[in-house]
Amino acid sequence: PPLTEMSAERMSITTDLSAKLRSFFLGQTMSVVLMLSGLFTEFINNRGFRLPTSQNFVLYLFLAMYCFPIVKQRKALREPPWKYAVLALFDVEANFLFTKAFQYTSFTSVMVLDCMVAPTCMLLSRLFLSVTYNALQLLGAALTVSGLLLVVYSDSESPSDSRPASHAVLGDAMALVAACLFS
Repeated sequence: PPLTEMSAERMSITTDLSAKLRSFFLGQTMSVVLMLSGLFTEFINNRGFRLPTSQNFVLYLFLAMYCFPIVKQRKALREPPWKYAVLALFDVEANFLFTKAFQYTSFTSVMVLDCMVAPTCMLLSRLFLSVTYNALQLLGAALTVSGLLLVVYSDSESPSDSRPASHAVLGDAMALVAACLFS
């Protein structure tokens, strides 16, 4: 092939790889930020501060600073505004419950129970998008849900010194509902 075709092909491969790496690192950065947010929440809860709404205000302030210029530049939303309002309500409630769950259960339980997002997304994509899954994917979702049930059972059977079992189960329920709302 001519030199220009080879150069274009190499550039295309480089661009695809660059986009994938950028996406991967942004996802990893987001995971680290969420983990640090959870650690910070656990830290302030252990010192007696209860600030779930205030903590989330800072998150939404940064989100607004990032998103509003993008929306203003495009000058139009693709969907009616009420759809964005419903999604925003779900996200706000999920963040509130996620942050509040740290007051009732352990950091580990909240982080593990947040994995309910994957099976919930699978269920919603099956219901609304007619996505089909193979047996291995369904087995993975079933193992995830069974592991989450074991975490809740463990929290209900072994209270810690600082958290009674009933509080731990309430925190677990908040974390599970938050994970479902995040989906």
